[in-house]
Amino acid sequence: QTADDLKLLARFDVDPFNAWQASRQLILKDAKTHAQAQASGHWVEVIGERLEDYLSQDDSSQAALLSQWLMLPSIKSLLLETDASLDTLLAFRDQLGLALGHRCQAQLKACYEASKDPKPYRFDKVSVGIRALKGRALSLLSSVDPEWTIQAAVEQYKGAEHMTDRMSALQAINDLHGSER
Repeated sequence: QTADDLKLLARFDVDPFNAWQASRQLILKDAKTHAQAQASGHWVEVIGERLEDYLSQDDSSQAALLSQWLMLPSIKSLLLETDASLDTLLAFRDQLGLALGHRCQAQLKACYEASKDPKPYRFDKVSVGIRALKGRALSLLSSVDPEWTIQAAVEQYKGAEHMTDRMSALQAINDLHGSER
């Protein structure tokens, strides 16, 4: 399938898994065809549209799926699908994260802010998805807005009532410089 076909499937397929799978194939197609770690932007564009849809619908039941969409591919999966060097794939993956952070910075911040839940900790599918989306958004923002990320992560860590919020705050600032770390 061409990149345009995959982009259409990722954007409009009614089956969420098929749409997600098409987005993953877009990433692998980018990794295979751009040996110099130059992402074409198809995947980032689709993710941006998905984030905008999520924010406009205010449907928190989709948070878990969206957090999976925001997950960058593992190095192992890229190595299995391409013959590029490890250094090239690491650079490619970093570039994907940066491109996604830059393209979707406002949407990621909006997702993060919308995910702040003053209610007591709950262990249910929707709550777990919301926490996953919150952590993923914070992590992606760390490379494009480190100051904002540090402030948000410290606030999240100090107000955390459970390990998930503490760990996602620590992970987000792990590679950032500052006394808060």
